[in-house]
Amino acid sequence: QLLGWSLRAASLQGGLPAARLHVLVHEVSDWDPEGWLESLGEASHVLGGLHWCKGQNRYREYNQRLFEARPMDNYFNKVFMMLGLAERHGYEHVASFDDDVFLPPSTLGHLLASGPEADQLGCGVVAPLLQNGVPTVEIWADTWLPPGERRRLFECFAASSTRYCNLFLSSYFGPECVDGILTAAAEEVASLSAPSP
Repeated sequence: QLLGWSLRAASLQGGLPAARLHVLVHEVSDWDPEGWLESLGEASHVLGGLHWCKGQNRYREYNQRLFEARPMDNYFNKVFMMLGLAERHGYEHVASFDDDVFLPPSTLGHLLASGPEADQLGCGVVAPLLQNGVPTVEIWADTWLPPGERRRLFECFAASSTRYCNLFLSSYFGPECVDGILTAAAEEVASLSAPSP
């Protein structure tokens, strides 16, 4: 559970904003609250629960047409569950990550904290990479967004940049991409053991 490790490291670095983690599960073998608590360690307070997403979609009111067309679809069940959790808990922003994706803790912290800034910029979606070439984003936008919001999303993509600096402290980048914050963060997490696959 690399995501849990990243959240833990971000918390230890003081870079984890106020957030709750809701694990969406569709296989019995993935229902592992103890494993999540272990991987989160000092950040276990963010665990908001595990939620079952397999079977019949329970959120007809979010999209009647899709509910009828794909009532047992795991992907859409998770999307509907995210909306339901956000509504139930009064969340203003939602971030979605797969548990096997490793993001540097500072990147994870910045993504989780980016909601208010994105609101100010009029951009409703923040992504770690440009997503305008990924077909599933277009399918999602066509399914969920009204025409005006869909147009603004694609305008946001068009105005995005691919600026990337050396978050992994790799040898591929020159010293201009390494600053004191990155070096200090790398030193802090160096003592943490990465979970085995």
